[in-house]
Amino acid sequence: MDGEQLFQTAFSMAQHQGVKCPTGIALLDELLEGGFEAGLSYLIFGSPHCTTWLQQCIATALLHYGPDRGVAVIDANNRIRPDTILEYLQAASLPDTPATRLHRLHVARAFTTDQLLSLLNESSDTIHDLNAPILFVNGLTHLVQEEEGDDSLLSGPGVPTDPRVFRRAQLASHLKQLAFTQQVAVVVSADAPKRRSKPPLRIGQAARHRFHVLIYHTRQDTIDTFTLEKHPSRPWMQRSTVTPRPRRRLSSYQTTLFGE
Repeated sequence: MDGEQLFQTAFSMAQHQGVKCPTGIALLDELLEGGFEAGLSYLIFGSPHCTTWLQQCIATALLHYGPDRGVAVIDANNRIRPDTILEYLQAASLPDTPATRLHRLHVARAFTTDQLLSLLNESSDTIHDLNAPILFVNGLTHLVQEEEGDDSLLSGPGVPTDPRVFRRAQLASHLKQLAFTQQVAVVVSADAPKRRSKPPLRIGQAARHRFHVLIYHTRQDTIDTFTLEKHPSRPWMQRSTVTPRPRRRLSSYQTTLFGE
């Protein structure tokens, strides 16, 4: 890798400073002083609802950027739903039809960590071709957990270091490097399991240290809390809000979609 990819000029930094895409979530926009910034990688984790928030951020990006800009998504657990994003778009006042915005949404699916790494290795050219200033990724930690098997086989004397530590760190490093070298915002969601019987989602310190920004989300009853745990220029902060939730009975499809 040459020096031009590792370093950037002060003029380039000044051009990108303050260039942000709003998240569409009031608490997040407050914590991030306006939204996602080019050149930074973000990890949203902590609750089973992170991909739901991510889809709202995707819709907001489609609303924010003009017709000549694309929005790129790598879907690693098959939970990005175009119909859900369309619902967010339909709720906004648009000069054009919401469906036209979906033509600027480009989704690639990865079903193994090797496929995900291949997509990330090729994503620099793809992002350039799509003229996409932002990349969303979901499900990368789930791929690692599903492929590596039972935790109990990876502990005890004489057992080597858990290979998932290296793989998570490798994926996070690719994403951070992509954000910096391409000067795009990279936004990653990692949902925690909904059922207590499932093993906890372990992001891992090795992976967490490699993201520029860490955003922790929790939901208790009707209270959503976002905590900005790490940011290169912002202090630790926490914001909560009471979210009105419908009391009507939801269909099984809606229950799965909205995490009720």
